[in-house]
Amino acid sequence: MTHDPDEAEFVESGTFRVDRSRAIRKLKSFGFAEELSPLSLWVRCANASGAGEVRLRQQTCWCEARFDGRPFTSNELHDPFSALLEDGEPRLKHFAQGLLLALREKPKAVVLRSGSGAERISLRARPLGDEVELEVSPAEPSDETDTSVQVEWTVWDKDESREIQIPKERCFHLFAMSRASVALQRDLIVDPSEDPPGDLRVEEEGFRAVLYRSGTPDVPSGHVAFYSYGALVCVSRVMAGRGCCARLDDPGLKLNASLSGVARDERYALVLEILREKAKALTA
Repeated sequence: MTHDPDEAEFVESGTFRVDRSRAIRKLKSFGFAEELSPLSLWVRCANASGAGEVRLRQQTCWCEARFDGRPFTSNELHDPFSALLEDGEPRLKHFAQGLLLALREKPKAVVLRSGSGAERISLRARPLGDEVELEVSPAEPSDETDTSVQVEWTVWDKDESREIQIPKERCFHLFAMSRASVALQRDLIVDPSEDPPGDLRVEEEGFRAVLYRSGTPDVPSGHVAFYSYGALVCVSRVMAGRGCCARLDDPGLKLNASLSGVARDERYALVLEILREKAKALTA
């Protein structure tokens, strides 16, 4: 029988080694933008999981995304990268993309804990040369019920943690369209229970948008900030007219391989046509 290098190799109970060549090929095919943080992808994962709140914490040797919503199962975590190779659920794809991006920085480990009670499980991922070691096991007893994803570095590699941390001054712009609240450290940055600033709110055809009569500090006039599952994808000059700009969140938009832009397909054309009509009415 020939060996498939993309298959997981059983090492011991609950521990698997995945040939990292598959992950590396996928990473190269994505060509993730340098400024993209795995924390942003885990905010998408949280929104796709139906979370009500996301808490981001950043320290010298670790950073963490913690959220409620649908937990992960043991079966989903035994090969998290399979969601990238198949037509996986959005929450699984966003988690796997964030995991792959975090492993690019060669941390000590990425640790996920999810579920409640006896069903609470742990995934520990460690980069080992061209492989990724994945260990799935019951989590330590805890009263916690939410999902946490933590990236850990050694004291000697602590400077690498800054590569994926999110500056507080950019946090609102990055997650302004999140349906879940977003807190950074102890500060509530995005509160969806309050109407976002803007002149017109739109929710139809499966997308949400906020339009402004003039530009904002983060979204210049004539531009649209595109979001997917609450996290920023890109800002593009695509609005015609008299200085309007907008933030638009649409999980139906397809992203490019680097996750830094949206595909200009039929869905994109439909959404943009509606947005331009709303902008025209707003500035009439």
